Amino acid sequence: MVEARQASVNAVFSQDWFLVPAQFDCGQCGAQSRSYGVVLGPMSQIVDGVIDTECSVGSAKSVNRLGIYGVVRSWRSADLHGCDFVAQRAEDLLQLREGVMSLVCEHCGESGGLDQVADAVMENFVQWGAQRAMFNERQLIVAEAAETTNFHDGTIIEVSETIGPSFAVVARGACTDPGGKDGTVEFMLDLGSGSYAWSARFGGKGAKTDWTAVAAIGGREVGVMVEQLGQAGIVVSSLSCTDDAGKVCVFAYEQIVEGLVNDGYGWSEKAA
Repeated sequence: MVEARQASVNAVFSQDWFLVPAQFDCGQCGAQSRSYGVVLGPMSQIVDGVIDTECSVGSAKSVNRLGIYGVVRSWRSADLHGCDFVAQRAEDLLQLREGVMSLVCEHCGESGGLDQVADAVMENFVQWGAQRAMFNERQLIVAEAAETTNFHDGTIIEVSETIGPSFAVVARGACTDPGGKDGTVEFMLDLGSGSYAWSARFGGKGAKTDWTAVAAIGGREVGVMVEQLGQAGIVVSSLSCTDDAGKVCVFAYEQIVEGLVNDGYGWSEKAA
């Protein structure tokens, strides 16, 4: 687990922040939904107190840099203040609803609180950051009141200037975990960067989820991704392309299958 400090509520002005993929179980329909969380960077401006709807600091005691990374657990704003940009980048899986930034279930459209994914977002941010797979959005966003939990002082990531969080699913299949439990696996591709990611789900609604991403260029990234699957003990038993008519999707699927076969999987592209 990532070590963190106690949450605090303050107003925030930031052009130093990251969208981090995560998943949550919808309390309305019970399905597991993709979503995103927000991590603030060290250059974010934190107001000691809250601000009014005109975004003036007013009687606040001080304005300081956050200084370290912080995951957002709640975000309130009376106006968009950049939240429309957040929604667009997050595929509308994050939206400002009644003045509160909310998770939006991709299945039923019901909303949930950012706190539901905060812990997973912290873990994913460190994991992805270690592989240079995080992208600093550098767009001004403002919260009149935000609850954040700071990372440990020693948390450092290497930021990619080219890789964004918008991965398209190019292949889906079945898999098993080290204990033999059946699950599903998805392989994703970021068209802008050529970076692959994978997600494996086990336990019905997704009690166990593993995320990883690779920020390499060319075919090596597929090999690294397959190696990571092996390190996690996840065995892919079947796989199919999500868009047989899409040339990019088919190409990515073929690269993934080739990588799996080269790693010793005993089935061919046709059998998959």
